[in-house]
Amino acid sequence: MRIDAAIEKLKDWFIGGALPLWAAACADSSGGFYETLSFDGAGLPGRRRVRVQCRQIHTFTVA
Repeated sequence: MRIDAAIEKLKDWFIGGALPLWAAACADSSGGFYETLSFDGAGLPGRRRVRVQCRQIHTFTVA
């Protein structure tokens, strides 16, 4: 597979699969973002790092 095709395939997966999954499951009820998801796609409560919160905001802003 050529690198251009691999990049396009990754973009398609990210925009069509990963982002919609995270958009539906990552926000928690207190206004932040879950850091991890379970295998069934539910947000898992746990520690919260500022870096993760900023990364989620940035990712959804530029997507």
